[in-house]
Amino acid sequence: MGDQTIMSLVTQLEQFDPEATIFAAEPWQPSSAAKLFVDVTTTEAREGLAYFLEIGIALDVLSEMGSDPIDRSRRLIAYATDDC
Repeated sequence: MGDQTIMSLVTQLEQFDPEATIFAAEPWQPSSAAKLFVDVTTTEAREGLAYFLEIGIALDVLSEMGSDPIDRSRRLIAYATDDC
């Protein structure tokens, strides 16, 4: 998948398994490094990254939003920070 950010993953959410989980480097911003994990018990690969959101939850949160990737990323960051 190469170098990913929160924003680059947000632009592809519909393509991912809803059970997969995003982990991202803090402090969270659209450009924060991020990785997608199907197996969240794998700790080696997510070193330095914090739990962000499951894909299914992210899709629910963004279901009523437009398509701007920065706005969508900021909305998920606000949700992960304030509502989780």
